[in-house]
Amino acid sequence: EVPYFQAVGAFLAGDPDAGRAALASQPESGPDALRAAVGDWRRWVESGATWPPDELLVDIPGAPGEVTVDGAPDAGTLPHYRLVEQSPEGREVELTDPTTLYLLARWHDAAAAAAAPEEDRGLLMALQVPWLLPPESAPSVTPDVVLDDAWLFGGFLLASADLPFLVAASTDGVAAVEAWKDRSPLAAAVAPAIVDGRVVPDRMLDQAAWLGKQLEQGMARVGGGEEAFHSPFARIARVAALRAGMVVADANGQFRDAGVLRINALDRSSESAADPVFLASVAAWDVGNANPLRAQELVHRLVRRYPPLAAVRYPLDALHIRLSRNAAPAAPVH
Repeated sequence: EVPYFQAVGAFLAGDPDAGRAALASQPESGPDALRAAVGDWRRWVESGATWPPDELLVDIPGAPGEVTVDGAPDAGTLPHYRLVEQSPEGREVELTDPTTLYLLARWHDAAAAAAAPEEDRGLLMALQVPWLLPPESAPSVTPDVVLDDAWLFGGFLLASADLPFLVAASTDGVAAVEAWKDRSPLAAAVAPAIVDGRVVPDRMLDQAAWLGKQLEQGMARVGGGEEAFHSPFARIARVAALRAGMVVADANGQFRDAGVLRINALDRSSESAADPVFLASVAAWDVGNANPLRAQELVHRLVRRYPPLAAVRYPLDALHIRLSRNAAPAAPVH
């Protein structure tokens, strides 16, 4: 049954050719639920494989039902599948369908669109730009967009101009910083960290700290003195700057430097700055680097508040076991 999981992973990672090849090699075997899920994806491929595939994915275990603004779907009965290894031991492996989390995310997209004022619905996908899947296209955002304060308060955009900057930075990297540094506070914070067309992590760390201090001083000046609530907002701004530098570095092809900023942003993502979407994104990034340990810790933190993420534990456990088996004797798995 492995080809099915490889196929879904390839489709979600934006490699449809690899997905089609894996799906074509999937034998007609396995539990009924898995065969039904295979059938859904095959119908999508046969239909022309136009993204998104949502309407054809009707037999996925744990797929959410009708969208409601005040609803909270779960991931269904876990695990979705119990499969047996082709090994002398014949171990049973508990797995969940990777499509389920995708459909849950799309459900929440639709619920957010239903809850948002009609004139703001176009902003929803733009707000998700740093976390879009490879097959999803970044939307266009007008340079003069003005966000209501409700979109900014307590969030990781410091001003309206930060939104079009991050959308541009996700594809243009350093060029977007130069274009937006006179309008976007985040672009202005990243600009001094760029040397010879590349983001320098140490400079970006200094810039994030500087931004937090400037905000605290500004709030104290406007408010007539320091207040306890100033610190949480400054903490959000520091993390926002690090995340902006990360987005620019990623788009600039600086994988290692983006990783340094990502981990530093994670270390500072506590209390007011503990964004669950960012934490989940770091877990996914860790898995891409074959490091399930921190990913397991992050998911454990998130599951208590977001129960459907329990579905993530099964593939994480399977990956951890596989890496442990392949590790040399006495060699730790990092």
